[in-house]
Amino acid sequence: CGLSWFLSKYRTLGKFPDTWLGKIKLPDSFHSDARELCAQGEDALLTKFRSEVLIDDPNEVDRQLESGTCLRIEDHAALLDAIPAPQGPRATPKQMG
Repeated sequence: CGLSWFLSKYRTLGKFPDTWLGKIKLPDSFHSDARELCAQGEDALLTKFRSEVLIDDPNEVDRQLESGTCLRIEDHAALLDAIPAPQGPRATPKQMG
């Protein structure tokens, strides 16, 4: 999921309750943190996304791919007959704007 989806999700959810189904307390989590940050504004959510969702270390990307923690989903590119992006230097979060 990309940044626009992330921002849209928490704008849509707004100040959701601290319980599931009105009974079970929502634990402290990324989800509840994002809710609180959404109330602070888009910049706060952007910082959270960059620090906890994006992986900008190529070695960490490789490690997570090899261990199965993360996976690349590329079927949509093949379906759309898209040309894969060249594997060059990756943009840092600051460059991604």
